[in-house]
Amino acid sequence: MTLKKFTDKYNNKLIIGDIIQVLKNLKTLEQNRKTRKYKPRIIKDMKCIERKENDGEKVQ
Repeated sequence: MTLKKFTDKYNNKLIIGDIIQVLKNLKTLEQNRKTRKYKPRIIKDMKCIERKENDGEKVQ
């Protein structure tokens, strides 16, 4: 077996392995998307106060 044939065969195995891994990841992501439920967080009594300076006095 020549070196070119060996490297081509090795590269093909790597590419095929990467493709198989990607397909497994896609399958896992699809399963997670179907089974997970969205749980919104509710924030109560959230206040935003802006401070301004008016003639040297601080106003809230």
